[in-house]
Amino acid sequence: MSEKITIADIKSALNDETFRATLPPELNEDVAKYLQNPNCGCNVKNYQRMLTIGNEQFAKYFPNKNVVKALEHYAQQPPAPPQPTKEITATIPVMKTRHVVFNCHVDELQSKLDQLSNLETRTNVTISRSGDMVTAVATITSFH
Repeated sequence: MSEKITIADIKSALNDETFRATLPPELNEDVAKYLQNPNCGCNVKNYQRMLTIGNEQFAKYFPNKNVVKALEHYAQQPPAPPQPTKEITATIPVMKTRHVVFNCHVDELQSKLDQLSNLETRTNVTISRSGDMVTAVATITSFH
């Protein structure tokens, strides 16, 4: 006994341009709706219509599968409700970055870095040393 055509089979057929060309012209609108949003559950009703009207084309495209079983199966299932679209509004914070450079003696570096510890922002420090002299670059990132 042959298997019924599944939704995955229908989708793979509809993604094939040569198969779409064989479908009757009255299914062009349903095919266009599918191509706009192929993963929407609202297409199930369109699949049923396509199987009913284009059953010969599906039978030729899937010779080892049973179109009648698929029609019986999908006729028993209620169509999925359309998914509502939501408008999402979000405020994206603006990131500001500033750099502070310290050129000082090694012994003075701790006091300079302590000044940065009072900031409630993200701070990244890069340090380079040459002898007793230190150059530190603090990158301060804040969101507004």
